[in-house]
Amino acid sequence: MAEMSSTAPLEVPSAVCGSAREASVAWRPHAREAVSRGRWPEVDLDPAAEQEGLIVLAKAPQLAEAGVHLHLPATTLATAAEKGTVGADVEQALVEQAWEEPWSFASLLAPAAQLLTIPPARHRPFAQAAARHWPVLESVGPRWTVGDTSGATLWGQHTTLWYVLGQLGVPAERLTQPLPSGGVDGLLADAGVA
Repeated sequence: MAEMSSTAPLEVPSAVCGSAREASVAWRPHAREAVSRGRWPEVDLDPAAEQEGLIVLAKAPQLAEAGVHLHLPATTLATAAEKGTVGADVEQALVEQAWEEPWSFASLLAPAAQLLTIPPARHRPFAQAAARHWPVLESVGPRWTVGDTSGATLWGQHTTLWYVLGQLGVPAERLTQPLPSGGVDGLLADAGVA
């Protein structure tokens, strides 16, 4: 079983907060630095609870207003990987680093970051990171969205986690049911994947 992260509040980079346009412009230099150095840059973090709006995991015109645009870090990396402007070693390093912090792991949940979850060697560590960070991610409540203008629980969103869990053998019908009391860890154990 994965070691559980503390239930400290979710902290997010201040650069991804604000309107979609503001966040995109503010995140751009961080993205360039990450790709060129092969390491996520040190960023100022703010409690998500103090930020306005939804926590957005997908770029969508209807979500251009104030929010926490957490899709930006991983989708920027996925776009660079797709275009071939980032090497496989840098991509792997950034994905592994993203598993370490709740905000960067949450970015990997963005549907546009699915390319980063396809390699089978990443499935188990991804699921372990999900189990470890789930209490922190859940702590913000129903503010998550992958395109709707109203928020929902993170588990209620179709994210890359569903793909990874399916690849690990969790039955598809189980992914649309509520999480067991043990969270992602409990789901993995129930499916015999833990």
